[in-house]
This record gives sequence, C-alpha cells and structure tokens, in this order.
Amino acid sequence: VKDHENFCTDSVVMHNCQKNEHGNVMKIHCENTQVKKELEFLCFNRNMLNLNRKAWQMVKKLCIFGDGFYELIADPTNPKEGVLKMQELPPDSMYKIVTTKGRVVEFQQSKEGPDYQALTRGEVTRATEQELMQSTAIRFAPAQVVHMYLGDDRRTFYPYGQSLMEPARGPAHQLRLMEDAMMVYRLTRSPERRVFYIDVGQLPPFKAEAFVERMKDQFRKKKVGSGRGTGANAVEERWHAPAADEDYWIPIRPSANTRIETLPGAQNLGEIDDALYFRNKLFTALNFPKNYMSNEDAGATRITLSAQDARFARMVERIQASVEDGILEICERHLEMRGFPSDVYEDLKIEMTPPSSWKELSEAEIISNRINVVTTLKSSMLMGDFDLLTKFMRFSEEEAERIISRNKIQKLEDLKIQIIGQNPQLLGVGTPSSQSGEMEMGAEAGGPTPNLEDNMEGGEAPPPQEEQEETPPEPQGKSGGATALPDPTEEEIKKYNLGLEDYTKTIDDEDVDWSEEG
Repeated sequence: VKDHENFCTDSVVMHNCQKNEHGNVMKIHCENTQVKKELEFLCFNRNMLNLNRKAWQMVKKLCIFGDGFYELIADPTNPKEGVLKMQELPPDSMYKIVTTKGRVVEFQQSKEGPDYQALTRGEVTRATEQELMQSTAIRFAPAQVVHMYLGDDRRTFYPYGQSLMEPARGPAHQLRLMEDAMMVYRLTRSPERRVFYIDVGQLPPFKAEAFVERMKDQFRKKKVGSGRGTGANAVEERWHAPAADEDYWIPIRPSANTRIETLPGAQNLGEIDDALYFRNKLFTALNFPKNYMSNEDAGATRITLSAQDARFARMVERIQASVEDGILEICERHLEMRGFPSDVYEDLKIEMTPPSSWKELSEAEIISNRINVVTTLKSSMLMGDFDLLTKFMRFSEEEAERIISRNKIQKLEDLKIQIIGQNPQLLGVGTPSSQSGEMEMGAEAGGPTPNLEDNMEGGEAPPPQEEQEETPPEPQGKSGGATALPDPTEEEIKKYNLGLEDYTKTIDDEDVDWSEEG
C-alpha cells in the first residue's frame, strides 16, 4: 500500500514539475522587462529561492499534507533588498488563525496548540518583546508566512488544505488488512498435512485414546537422557519432528483399516481478485489511472499519464494553480519590498509548465471531425460556404464573411499569376535576346506563344531570333504584324509587384570573356 501511494505521489509531482523549453519549471509573464528580470533572478538563481531544484519537494509535501507553510526571510536592517530566502515550516505544528470573514490574523507555530490568549494582548506586529516571550507559541505576521493549500471546502479542513491521500485512507486500510489476511492464510494453509488412520481393534475408548497418544509420542517425541536427577527425572522427552522424506511404519492386522493419507495444501493461493478490487479502489480515490501500472499494454507506459487520462491532467492543473498562487504571492511581496509601484506589475502572471498537450490534441481531434463533416457536405452541394462556416465550423458571421472574401481574393491572385506566367508579353517584356548566340531558356524561334495568335494581324510570324538581333523591332501599325503592348505604369508595377529590369541590359558573368579584357 505504501509503495502504491509513493508511486502515485511521485507521478503527480513529476507531471507538476516538468521543465519548459528554457529549462525552468515555470514561466513569468510581465510586460515590464525590469520586473521580469527581477523575478527570474529571485525564483531561479541558486543563491535565492532556486525553485528549479526545490519545486519537487514543495509540490510533493503539498500533495501529502495538503498544506505548505513558508516563512519569507529578509534583512531587517535593509528590507529594500526584498526576500532573501524561503524557510519551510512543518505543517503539523502550524496554525492559521482567521476571522469568520476569512481575514488572516496571524500564524502560530506550537506543538501544544494555538495560543488564543496572546491575541487578546494585541496584534503581533505591535507586540513588545516581553509579550512575545509570554506566548506559548511562535507568532508570525500574516505577511511573513505564505500558505499554499489544496482545496477550499469550508465544511472539511478550512482554513487548511486537504491532502490527496485523504480520500484514499479508507481503501488503503482495507487493502492493508486484505494483504495481511492473505499472508496469514498462505502461512497457515499452504503446507500439506497428513491424516493417520490407526486400527485400535477391540480396545475400549479410553484405551484407544491412550494407544493413539502413545503412537503420537513414538513418532513425534524422542526420549533423551538429561543427566540430572535419578530415576524418571533423568529422562526427558524432546520434540522430534519427522523429516519431510521420512517414511512411516505402522503394524497392522489382517483386514485392518490403519492407513496414512496426505491432505493437500491450499489450492486457491492464486485467487487475489479481492485484493485487486481494493487496489483499484485505492487508485480511483487517488485519481490515478489504474491501467498505467498493469503490464497488459507495453506501449502504455511510454505515454505520459496526463495524455492517457484527461481527469488526471485536470487534477495536475488544479495542483499547479495552487502552487502558482503561492509563488505569485511571494513575488508580489518581494516587489513591494523592493519598491516597485503596484501598477507596474498588474499584469504579472506565473504559469507552470502544462502536464501535456492533451487540450490541444482534443481540440485538434474535434476540429478534424468538423472539417470532415464540412468537406462531405460541400461535395454534396447541400449547403453554401457561409452556412458551413457558421453552423458547423462555429465561426461568427463576421469571421465567415471575412474568410469567404479572402478566399475569393486568393483565387483571383492565383489566376492572375497563372495567366502572367503563360503570357509574359502582358508585362511589357519582349522575347529575351542572347548576346552569346545561344538559345535562352524558354525562348523559341517560332515567336510568341500560340495563346497570342489572336493578337497577330494577318497571322504572320515574327522573324527568327537572329534577324531580330540585327534589325531592332519596329513598331507595327497598319502595315501588319503584332501590336506593341504598352509599358506598365508605376501603379501597375506596385500593384502586381512587377519591379523587373530589362533583360537585354543584364549580362551574366559567365558570358563575359575576362581573358580579352586584359
């Protein structure tokens, strides 16, 4: 039982104290960079709180006891240095005194119980040294101690927290009793036993019992001389258990019924369903997935617990919320002592590393199912895009209209790029010429692409590439030939991102013969 409880507690703590991509157990969110740097130094520096190392024990004791009391230590001569250290206080001797409205009056530490008489003398912040010495408990101011606790039920342990082990106390005791009963049964019923059937003939009952007792003594007791006294006192009978492989020799008469039979030991030692039942109750009380400890699925142990069971992940997040509140209280007191104004860190937030991405996985699965439904309905042409986005994808009407308009613009842009790619003359760029005499990539001797044959007057093809190099192209008018396209304006260049240079003016470095330049 103790091993199960320790394993469950360690698993919960492990999921609470995971490190993020920066190697820290939590992340500090604040727009003010100075405040963020100050708190990172306080929480993660080895000479300060060092939460990356101490967070494990903090969360483990919080899960076991349900409470965590930490005294904030500062320099009384120079309080502006802020919190210098955090000292853990034993929760079994700490008392939190609150009013009926929930206001914390003070904290006290004592093994004998809280000292309510000290409250009548005055507050701890105004008490003199003599009044503090008269008290039977160590008194702390409310701002001097940070109390982390689990749960907030006023009917059970208020103003203290509740341990994770509290719901499992009953099943744990039942499982312990069941294990003890199984052990006793195994020790008492597991060995084999023998039954001796001794024929007493026609002996009367009292003589038959004496005969059986004499046979028992003969097999189980051995007479040994003690060397003390004389006569009968010199002989002692000691226990002489027969060996396991020793044979029994008993004289019988013809047609006698004397015999020895062996009784088998306990045959149901492998039936432990009752113990497994109470163990499953223990796991249920601890909110621990019981399938994780079984060896039925070898791949199950490779997956984190929070990814297997969403209920376990929610429990880990609740524990993290309690720890985040306690650390946030420490940070706020440190900033207050350091002299930071309260409006600077109003957006301060402490976020511990989430146990897993189970929320994102569940949301992704839901969205994937919605997309499949929408795809099926769209292919069947039963509903329009606007209805599909609003009713099935759960978008608002404004978002649906925005998505539809953006899709239209995207389709138009794709069509424009496709047309421009097929007809580069629309950009005002002619067929590129080659200074080296080689055919350029994409240039054909036949002239423009067949898509532009309709723009040609008389269907005449332009001259070959070599003739175009010797005679520059003349503007074609009424005499026939293709009409020259106008150059794009500056607005069109900016609109379609057509900032291209004249290809004929650019020469690759590979086309220049540097040997002739010298």
